[in-house]
Amino acid sequence: MQVSRAQAAPGTSRSRRARWLWLGLGHTATALGVTGAFLPLLPTTPLLLVACWAYTRASPELRQRLLDHPRFGPALRRWYEHGAITRRAKATAVAALAASWGIAVWTTNHWAVPYIMTAVVIGVSAIILTRRTAERVEA
Repeated sequence: MQVSRAQAAPGTSRSRRARWLWLGLGHTATALGVTGAFLPLLPTTPLLLVACWAYTRASPELRQRLLDHPRFGPALRRWYEHGAITRRAKATAVAALAASWGIAVWTTNHWAVPYIMTAVVIGVSAIILTRRTAERVEA
């Protein structure tokens, strides 16, 4: 059964080509996010947030499946409902950024790397640390 343009879910793409592009982005981000759960260099939650965003435009059912996932769903729902990150996630993210900075500075001989990495780490850490803390939202 085909859904007419008038019956399409709000926020979803009505063009078949656009829907496939959003689905492709959602599937790619989901695959990378799940891979990131096992590899330390891929950020799981941000990639799954991108997947949710893409699925909003292509398949609300797939977005809901991510939000209902027992492992990844709670963090995604906290972000969408409150814009919040847990203290543990903040600490882990900032520690991983600091470790990445140290490794990059230690293993490279290019003069620009420490400056670029410092700017990136400070910027991303500032974004993470200034988000609401989940414990304050739920209390």
